[in-house]
Amino acid sequence: MQRHFLNQVSSLLAVGLIAALSSVACSSGSTATPPGSGGTVGSGTGGTVSGTGGAGTGGSNVTGSGGDATGSGGQGSGGSGDASVDMGGGSGGAVAMAPACAPTTQTSTGGLSIRRNDINARKVMNAPAADLTKIEYDPMNKVIVAMSKSGKFWKIDPVANTATPIETNYNFAGDHRGLAFAADGTMYVLSATDNPISATLRKGVGAMGSRTWSTLASTASFPMGNGTFDHNFSGLAVSPDGKYVFFSSGSRSDHGEVEMGVREVPLSSAIFRVPTDAVSTLPNDDAMLKAKGYMFADGTRNAFDMAFNADGDLIATDNGPDISFPDEVNWIQEGKHYGFPWRLGTDKNPNMDPTYTPDNDNRLPPGGSYQAVGSHTYFYEPGFPPAPTGVAFTDPIINHGPDANKFMTGGKAGTIQQGTMAGVTPHRSPLGIAFDKGSLCGDYYKAGFMLSYGAVLDLFNDHGEDLLLLKLTKNGDAYEMTATQIAAGIKQVMDDVLVGNKLYTVGWMGGSIYEFTFPLPK
Repeated sequence: MQRHFLNQVSSLLAVGLIAALSSVACSSGSTATPPGSGGTVGSGTGGTVSGTGGAGTGGSNVTGSGGDATGSGGQGSGGSGDASVDMGGGSGGAVAMAPACAPTTQTSTGGLSIRRNDINARKVMNAPAADLTKIEYDPMNKVIVAMSKSGKFWKIDPVANTATPIETNYNFAGDHRGLAFAADGTMYVLSATDNPISATLRKGVGAMGSRTWSTLASTASFPMGNGTFDHNFSGLAVSPDGKYVFFSSGSRSDHGEVEMGVREVPLSSAIFRVPTDAVSTLPNDDAMLKAKGYMFADGTRNAFDMAFNADGDLIATDNGPDISFPDEVNWIQEGKHYGFPWRLGTDKNPNMDPTYTPDNDNRLPPGGSYQAVGSHTYFYEPGFPPAPTGVAFTDPIINHGPDANKFMTGGKAGTIQQGTMAGVTPHRSPLGIAFDKGSLCGDYYKAGFMLSYGAVLDLFNDHGEDLLLLKLTKNGDAYEMTATQIAAGIKQVMDDVLVGNKLYTVGWMGGSIYEFTFPLPK
């Protein structure tokens, strides 16, 4: 597929949209907005509270697609963490043995709402900077490292509850949203520029605090949009064998509309891969990106974070558009296309539908808080580029709940429903994700831990600002999952890292660093 076809728009359409968009305030460019989240957090009533088990709702329709979900089975969870078998969710996933947990008593909650009695939480400290974006673990030096948007680093000591500046010889400008470590302690940092947009991936080797820095990869630049939907570059992950680094590029539009005369470009809305032993330069050319092996997967809208699970599969969070289509969790596989901008979740982009009219479409939130709605960019576009031929879009991971599984049907009679769906509740803004590789027990064994920054408007009574436990089951060539809220009230949370049986989170704009302690095997 030649993604540069998206740039071919009529000058009349471009001028009309530019004039409309230029009059809208860009809240996502404000200092109160986290990178790539799509807006500031409004008031909310908290996420849906549910128990630790419960049957799945298989058979419900996948959001907006009109088709039946593939999963028909219920959730077979292990209760409060002392189960010896995890049955997974969905339609008969394989049985995975999980060790039983040692008895654990909850002694603290850190002022948060903790949904399990075998989890302890505490506030480690106030964030050492207002603009923290990432937190990771250096396995060689055995330290936790936090990074700010401006490219500053701290060693976090959760025993002494202190943050010490490190890597002070790293003096590079840019918007820093990607941080990862290889097993040998090599440090990888992803930064980006605006106007025009480009990315630089740097590699730090040597002793902690005095690493030698070099450029591992850089991208060509491409034009910035109007600022509101320029999601830029973010997620970063090192392959388990240490041979490759993966990074994501968000879309420069909300849903593929014209932004400053251009739609999406080859270097936007995709996942890229570069080797760790050679310097790479990524061109803004679809054919060359693929020929050189840099284009790993296409059609992601804003994969803010990525992590490898216990099976070595790359899983990414993906933020949805301003219309109330689901946010996504995707298994990122080489050569796959995840649909953006021709498909949003499992739904056809409304701008491609000749029968679409935004009048009374209940999926469109109030335009004052959701800029793409307020600037009237949802309408049928006869000139919207056709979807690529011969490409089968890959669905988001099916979610059987019991939480983060609310969706809205389309049209004038659109209503909020809860049940099996592709992805998670719209507008939750899923960001950080981490996986147990086999150190934990019961429900937590080889599970994922996903943070949601929170909705601008709590339209679904499922606000986010929480920690979800994701139990993934591979079903043929796809994953299904159960999503259970295990902690709520984590304000402006951005990223997490699992170290042994402790999960650490960082918050944006003065948010705190929290520690969650999970039970260990007997």
